[in-house]
Amino acid sequence: MTPFLFDADHLALDFLNTNRGSEGRPMDRLGTPHAVGAWLGEAGMLEPGGPGAAWKSPPRLRVLLTEAHRLRDAVSDAVEAWTGGTLVPAQAIHVLNRALETRREGRLLEVSGASCRLRETIWLDGPLGLLAPIAGAAATLLAEGDPTRVRRCDGPTCSLLFLDTSRNGRRRWCSMARCGNRAKVAAHYRRTLRRGH
Repeated sequence: MTPFLFDADHLALDFLNTNRGSEGRPMDRLGTPHAVGAWLGEAGMLEPGGPGAAWKSPPRLRVLLTEAHRLRDAVSDAVEAWTGGTLVPAQAIHVLNRALETRREGRLLEVSGASCRLRETIWLDGPLGLLAPIAGAAATLLAEGDPTRVRRCDGPTCSLLFLDTSRNGRRRWCSMARCGNRAKVAAHYRRTLRRGH
């Protein structure tokens, strides 16, 4: 399995990057329901052991895959429009809101011995509910973020997005270890060739 990349400094952009290549070619890292589950786990969105036995049914897994792709496309359309200074498509907003509606917050009363306490809890309904935190991250980015800070990696064969959280706003690479070092090595090689001729 192709490793997942979490270099974007933002959950929604990391999710978008599951459909972008870092080697100059498109690559869908969420091609199966199990890949979606693995990504959710690596992103820290699932409890240890995954979503439980109820999610192991083939129909629910197919719905999860379909909803993941639908949400990823909507986030992509929304971010592209938002960073381009154009109107975010209504369909993208609809898909995001649909996922957000699956998340309900509340409190439960728990008894511990002779005392009681309230516990804050979140319910996520259905397969789409597993994706609600991604929709929430995308909605927060669109509503409160700075579109000029969402960037595409400067690597010549990379199309990954990231949120530039640097103080000076000059981040150029999705990952310094991957694309940044390649660029430095290539620049050094070009300088060495020029000196040699």
